[in-house]
Amino acid sequence: MEMIEHLASDRKINSEAVPVMTPQKKTFTAEFLSYGVVGMIIDWAQNGMKQSPEEITISIKEIINGARMFAVSRYFQELTKA
Repeated sequence: MEMIEHLASDRKINSEAVPVMTPQKKTFTAEFLSYGVVGMIIDWAQNGMKQSPEEITISIKEIINGARMFAVSRYFQELTKA
C-alpha cells in the first residue's frame, strides 16, 4: 500500500500544479486510489487472472493518470472562480 500511496501522493496528487489540495484531501485521495487498486488486483486474482499483469498495470496507471487529470481540472476550475 505504501508504494501505491507514494505513486498517488508524490507523483500525481502532490504536483505543484494542484496546490489547492489540503494534506487531508491528499491523504484521502491516496487512500481512495489505494483501495481501488487493491480491489482491482483482488478481482483480477479471484477471476482467474485472465488478463496479463502488464494489462492490469496499464489499467491501474490509467486510473491514476485519470485522477491526476481530474485534480488538475478541478484546480483550474477553482482558479476561474477566484
